[in-house]
Amino acid sequence: MKNRILLIISLILISLVLMACNNTINNDTSDYVLPNVTGSETVTLTYDGSPITLTKKQIYKQVKYYGGISLLLQCADEILLSEIIPTITTDSKEYINRYNRIKYSTTNASEVAELSGDAEKEEKLERQYQYTMYLMGFDTLAKQQAYIKFLAARDVYAKTKLKDLMNDKLSDFYTTDETLKSFYESNYYNDCYGIVINYSNLNDYLKALEDEKVVIYNSELRKASDPSLYDGVFSRKYTDDNTVKMSNDEVKALFVSLYNTVYSTYLEPITSQGIEYNYEELKENASSIATKLFSLNENEYTYMATLDTVKYGTVNSVCYKISGEAIKDYSLLTSAEKNALIDDYLDELISDTTKLNTVLNELRSSSITFYDREFAFDYNNSYDSSYNFLNLKGDETKIIKVNDRDITADQYYEFVRERNLNYYIFLGSLPEIANQLPIYSLLYGNEKDINKNASLRKADFANTLEAYIEKNYSKNIYGDLALFLYAKFGLNTKEDVLKYYYVFNDLEALTVIYNTFSETDVPCEVQINPDYSDKVSSVIDDLYDNFYSLYAYDLLIFTDRDNDYKRDDLSELSNTSELYDLINNLFEVIKAKIDEFDSDDDKTYQEVSNKLLEILGEYNEASRDDVTYGIYKRNGIFLAYGNYNSGSAIDYSSYSEKLTDEMNETLKTVFNTNGYKDLKYHLNQSLTFDKDGAHITLTKPYQDKPSFKYELTEDSTLNPKAANDSDKPSIDQVTNALYVSLYKSLLTSKDIAKSKFEIENFPKDFPTSLVLTPYIEKLTSYFNSDNFLNVYYASKFTGSESILKYLEIYNYYLNLE
Repeated sequence: MKNRILLIISLILISLVLMACNNTINNDTSDYVLPNVTGSETVTLTYDGSPITLTKKQIYKQVKYYGGISLLLQCADEILLSEIIPTITTDSKEYINRYNRIKYSTTNASEVAELSGDAEKEEKLERQYQYTMYLMGFDTLAKQQAYIKFLAARDVYAKTKLKDLMNDKLSDFYTTDETLKSFYESNYYNDCYGIVINYSNLNDYLKALEDEKVVIYNSELRKASDPSLYDGVFSRKYTDDNTVKMSNDEVKALFVSLYNTVYSTYLEPITSQGIEYNYEELKENASSIATKLFSLNENEYTYMATLDTVKYGTVNSVCYKISGEAIKDYSLLTSAEKNALIDDYLDELISDTTKLNTVLNELRSSSITFYDREFAFDYNNSYDSSYNFLNLKGDETKIIKVNDRDITADQYYEFVRERNLNYYIFLGSLPEIANQLPIYSLLYGNEKDINKNASLRKADFANTLEAYIEKNYSKNIYGDLALFLYAKFGLNTKEDVLKYYYVFNDLEALTVIYNTFSETDVPCEVQINPDYSDKVSSVIDDLYDNFYSLYAYDLLIFTDRDNDYKRDDLSELSNTSELYDLINNLFEVIKAKIDEFDSDDDKTYQEVSNKLLEILGEYNEASRDDVTYGIYKRNGIFLAYGNYNSGSAIDYSSYSEKLTDEMNETLKTVFNTNGYKDLKYHLNQSLTFDKDGAHITLTKPYQDKPSFKYELTEDSTLNPKAANDSDKPSIDQVTNALYVSLYKSLLTSKDIAKSKFEIENFPKDFPTSLVLTPYIEKLTSYFNSDNFLNVYYASKFTGSESILKYLEIYNYYLNLE
């Protein structure tokens, strides 16, 4: 049985450990007893018109296998935290943090507000949240809240414990007052009023100071006492006698003037009050700028201003802090304020899962005792490596003791029943239906009991397992073979490893192939299942119709007119006609420089791309008064690398999801332009506008568009489905190539000699000239997904409301792929 972990569950569950168990262990062991459930309860499902009956013990095996130690620790922790859980309310800090972490993957209030404020994103996140909760068994609001309260209780306990450990000098969590002081001063700022100005380069800033006749001397902003002595921003002529220190009011007026000069064309002028900034909001987009602005204070700086620019991305910023309520000195914090600080500090600690589990494990190690050594092994492996599992003797029913309370396998089973036993019943049914799959008889013959099966394929697996055991098993490390098998496969007998690990995995992988294709009575002919022909056709249309293959270099023209350190989506700006004209004019300037550089049409693609790189440097270094570039810089236009580097070969199949639709369309259009293939290079004659800005694209051909036209000769021994009278791949070509690819990957992964792989209708080879790799890779990722398999299985169950819900969920995630 393999560990088929769904993506949507793995984001939330702490860990899913491969597990399985038998009532007795008969592989090289002595007196160990493995706990198991009691009773003869059974569940019957209808799968593909046939009844599937699962015993309580079979379902328990799946609970251990898929839910494992994480579910058992939830059961144990609920007992250990039973006094804390009732104190958690839905408006408590820990509850809100846990809810936001599950739904929004963040606890940052501004990020949550942004996500929840976007109706489309909120709808998607809410659906995924509900699906995740349903798969964990929390299908009502009350159950969801109870679960989050449990997680919050863990956090509350951990914070309480950590608060004690902070004062223990022998603890790894010992925290000095200096550490708290540093945390406080790095994370707490009141809103302030200030001025932040972004320049393309340091020289622009120095030129602006020069225009104001301001000098920098002795780490101060000064004026020459006699204007006739002014000699630039820096000069050896300056002394304390011929320069005058500027007052705070003068420095403030200077920065107001600099700001209004830089942004005069598109922002409202500011007054001496400046602009209000919030630390968290600024830090989210430009952490170094936020730290610089908010840390400016009169104790460290002569003025609350930067004298040098702070580099961030493509811009150079200068900051002036006009006013702002200073945070209280750390030494003056009240007891209540310091406790609030410590609480935030602890929140940061427990956001680290390793630190959280370290504290919880201390509680568990002093409170729990395992009877079940397989659970103990997983606890040692995933949580507490010091826990000894080798010497446990076991018990027939008890699996763990929590304080003085024993938890039996039956009680654990009931705990899971309250959560989502139907999920484990669904998973547990899959190995039981494996020998009913149509593919089974082709591979293993008519004997359904795999332990009695004498097929060559089963024998190959058995030999592979024996060889693995002989090479890797050591009593000195694992004690006995049963524990070795459990450690490596999550199963404790060779019979189970063969049945659930090798054969079921084998059948499940083949089910992907079998379900994807339709049976045919004609050897070597393969047809796609009609249910999936649309998917194959859409992949063919997408990859072929949008094909391009070329070398590409990209320069990006962009703006940041709201100074939030994010590129503007030009389509969302107002009154942009003048801005668009300027951007297009800049493009014409760059094109003219390339034309002049290559006036004789003798330059190579690499030489022209190097020239574009040179122009990029020229632009970024040019001053705001530059004759050529000044007008664009004064209007807040920046130039940077685009989406890919010079000289790289790109194609649609590998870049289609990385680039915007607009860029893909541009590259496709260029590639399909008549005469383009005769050019050494091609510089686009118009810009491509998208959410990032405006793109200048330089390209040259890399590979021709392949043709899939192929004519078979009468005596050809190749696959007849290779024949095609169109340049576009046929569905038969893609289908057969996919079929061969899936089988070959299966043969490789199972390490079975091809000569022993006996199956009807295996198609003949294709011509090597028909390169269908991009089509096969895209389809393989779709058909080989867990969601695809779950849809296949769930669709064949009838009479189960919960499994129909799973079908809805799996279909949703399958359609996202």
